[in-house]
Amino acid sequence: MIVIRRIEPQEWSKYRELRLRSLQDSPNAFGSTYSLEVARPDEVWTTRVRDAAASGQDIALFAQIGSDLCGLTWCKVFPESPSVANLFQMWVAPEYRQIGIGARLLTEAIAWAASSGAKLLRLGVTEGDTPAVRLNRPGLDGGQLA
Repeated sequence: MIVIRRIEPQEWSKYRELRLRSLQDSPNAFGSTYSLEVARPDEVWTTRVRDAAASGQDIALFAQIGSDLCGLTWCKVFPESPSVANLFQMWVAPEYRQIGIGARLLTEAIAWAASSGAKLLRLGVTEGDTPAVRLNRPGLDGGQLA
């Protein structure tokens, strides 16, 4: 059973581990790099996850099957653009792809964005990132939240 849940502040090291794995697996799919992120001190990771959990402007999500963390995404609404939710860090572990985890992560992020008052979801993908492009599904008409 696929469970989509918020990343709790005390899970910063699990978030770090999965984020670094995503950067190694799909280095061209993200705006950051493994070498940049792995060099960050633990304090940066703890602060990132703690602040997201407390801000009300972010939602950081894990996908989990059993005890395995198998995917993540991060959605943020910036105060200067409250009608736009930005989707970052969407990734599913290779051994768990093609079973609907990406769609479930996206659905949860969309629900959170809509409940936060966002009217538009902005998803930045790298050129040729076909799996990310395939996730553009009915209910996202040009990024508009249905």
